[in-house]
Amino acid sequence: MASQPNIGGVWQATIDNMVVHDPGMASTLIVDGNQPFGVSARVMGSGVFWGWAEALGVSFTVEYYAERFGGPPEGVDLGTANVTMSPGGTYDDPNTTLTVPAGTVQPGVYRIMCMARWHTGITAFPDAAAELLIEVY
Repeated sequence: MASQPNIGGVWQATIDNMVVHDPGMASTLIVDGNQPFGVSARVMGSGVFWGWAEALGVSFTVEYYAERFGGPPEGVDLGTANVTMSPGGTYDDPNTTLTVPAGTVQPGVYRIMCMARWHTGITAFPDAAAELLIEVY
Protein backbone atom coordinates (compact mmCIF):
# COMPACT_ATOMS: atom_id res chain seq x y z
CA MET A 1 0.00 0.00 0.00
CA ALA A 2 1.61 3.21 -1.13
CA SER A 3 -1.13 5.60 -0.06
CA GLN A 4 -4.35 5.55 1.87
CA PRO A 5 -6.70 5.70 0.08
CA ASN A 6 -5.26 4.16 -3.08
CA ILE A 7 -8.08 3.97 -5.62
CA GLY A 8 -7.15 3.26 -9.24
CA GLY A 9 -8.21 6.06 -11.61
CA VAL A 10 -9.24 8.28 -8.70
CA TRP A 11 -6.21 8.77 -6.40
CA GLN A 12 -2.93 6.89 -6.38
CA ALA A 13 0.20 8.24 -4.70
CA THR A 14 3.59 6.57 -4.34
CA ILE A 15 6.94 7.52 -2.84
CA ASP A 16 10.24 6.14 -4.09
CA ASN A 17 13.81 7.14 -4.90
CA MET A 18 14.85 8.46 -1.50
CA VAL A 19 18.23 10.20 -1.79
CA VAL A 20 20.76 11.81 0.54
CA HIS A 21 22.48 14.97 -0.73
CA ASP A 22 25.87 15.59 0.86
CA PRO A 23 27.94 17.86 -1.39
CA GLY A 24 31.10 17.37 0.67
CA MET A 25 31.25 13.58 0.37
CA ALA A 26 31.97 11.19 -2.47
CA SER A 27 29.33 8.75 -1.16
CA THR A 28 25.81 9.85 -0.33
CA LEU A 29 25.37 6.89 2.03
CA ILE A 30 27.99 8.12 4.50
CA VAL A 31 27.49 11.61 5.91
CA ASP A 32 29.30 13.85 8.35
CA GLY A 33 26.94 14.50 11.26
CA ASN A 34 28.74 17.78 11.97
CA GLN A 35 27.74 19.15 8.57
CA PRO A 36 24.28 19.80 7.12
CA PHE A 37 23.02 17.32 4.54
CA GLY A 38 19.88 17.01 2.45
CA VAL A 39 17.30 14.28 1.99
CA SER A 40 14.69 14.04 -0.72
CA ALA A 41 12.16 11.58 -2.09
CA ARG A 42 10.14 11.32 -5.27
CA VAL A 43 6.38 11.61 -4.76
CA MET A 44 4.26 10.59 -7.75
CA GLY A 45 0.56 10.29 -8.32
CA SER A 46 -2.25 9.85 -10.76
CA GLY A 47 -6.01 9.81 -10.97
CA VAL A 48 -8.84 12.32 -11.25
CA PHE A 49 -8.45 13.74 -7.74
CA TRP A 50 -4.66 13.95 -8.15
CA GLY A 51 -5.20 16.04 -11.30
CA TRP A 52 -7.64 18.31 -9.49
CA ALA A 53 -5.22 18.75 -6.58
CA GLU A 54 -2.49 19.77 -9.01
CA ALA A 55 -4.77 22.19 -10.87
CA LEU A 56 -5.80 23.81 -7.57
CA GLY A 57 -2.22 24.06 -6.28
CA VAL A 58 -2.92 21.95 -3.20
CA SER A 59 -0.03 21.70 -0.74
CA PHE A 60 1.34 18.64 1.02
CA THR A 61 4.22 17.94 3.35
CA VAL A 62 6.96 15.34 3.23
CA GLU A 63 8.02 14.42 6.76
CA TYR A 64 11.44 12.78 7.22
CA TYR A 65 12.53 10.55 10.09
CA ALA A 66 15.73 8.68 10.98
CA GLU A 67 15.61 5.44 12.96
CA ARG A 68 18.93 4.45 14.51
CA PHE A 69 20.15 0.86 14.68
CA GLY A 70 21.78 -0.30 17.89
CA GLY A 71 21.30 2.56 20.30
CA PRO A 72 19.47 5.68 21.34
CA PRO A 73 17.94 7.81 20.10
CA GLU A 74 15.41 5.39 18.67
CA GLY A 75 13.99 7.92 16.27
CA VAL A 76 14.89 11.40 15.11
CA ASP A 77 12.44 13.80 13.50
CA LEU A 78 14.57 15.30 10.73
CA GLY A 79 11.97 17.86 9.68
CA THR A 80 9.38 18.59 7.02
CA ALA A 81 9.51 19.79 3.42
CA ASN A 82 6.48 21.75 2.17
CA VAL A 83 5.39 21.13 -1.42
CA THR A 84 2.82 22.94 -3.55
CA MET A 85 1.36 20.83 -6.33
CA SER A 86 1.27 21.93 -9.96
CA PRO A 87 0.52 20.00 -13.16
CA GLY A 88 3.11 17.33 -13.84
CA GLY A 89 2.45 14.45 -11.45
CA THR A 90 5.98 14.02 -10.01
CA TYR A 91 7.68 15.91 -7.18
CA ASP A 92 11.30 15.31 -6.20
CA ASP A 93 14.57 17.21 -5.65
CA PRO A 94 14.50 20.18 -5.13
CA ASN A 95 10.74 20.30 -4.31
CA THR A 96 10.86 17.62 -1.62
CA THR A 97 14.38 18.32 -0.34
CA LEU A 98 14.90 18.94 3.35
CA THR A 99 18.22 20.29 4.64
CA VAL A 100 19.06 18.53 7.89
CA PRO A 101 20.99 20.87 10.21
CA ALA A 102 24.44 19.84 11.46
CA GLY A 103 24.29 17.90 14.73
CA THR A 104 20.74 16.61 14.22
CA VAL A 105 21.85 12.97 14.15
CA GLN A 106 24.58 11.35 16.22
CA PRO A 107 27.12 8.87 14.78
CA GLY A 108 25.56 5.54 13.85
CA VAL A 109 23.62 3.71 11.16
CA TYR A 110 20.13 4.96 10.36
CA ARG A 111 17.13 4.00 8.27
CA ILE A 112 15.72 7.13 6.63
CA MET A 113 11.95 7.08 6.20
CA CYS A 114 9.41 9.61 5.05
CA MET A 115 5.72 10.09 4.55
CA ALA A 116 3.69 12.54 2.51
CA ARG A 117 0.58 14.10 4.07
CA TRP A 118 -2.22 16.10 2.53
CA HIS A 119 -4.54 18.26 4.66
CA THR A 120 -7.44 16.04 3.57
CA GLY A 121 -6.09 13.18 5.68
CA ILE A 122 -4.47 11.30 2.80
CA THR A 123 -1.07 9.84 3.64
CA ALA A 124 1.49 8.13 1.39
CA PHE A 125 4.39 5.95 2.50
CA PRO A 126 7.41 4.70 0.55
CA ASP A 127 7.45 1.14 -0.73
CA ALA A 128 9.94 -1.19 0.97
CA ALA A 129 12.24 -0.93 -2.06
CA ALA A 130 12.68 2.79 -1.31
CA GLU A 131 14.29 2.11 2.08
CA LEU A 132 17.45 4.15 2.56
CA LEU A 133 20.24 3.29 4.99
CA ILE A 134 22.99 5.79 5.83
CA GLU A 135 25.98 5.90 8.13
CA VAL A 136 26.64 9.10 10.08
CA TYR A 137 30.11 9.66 11.47
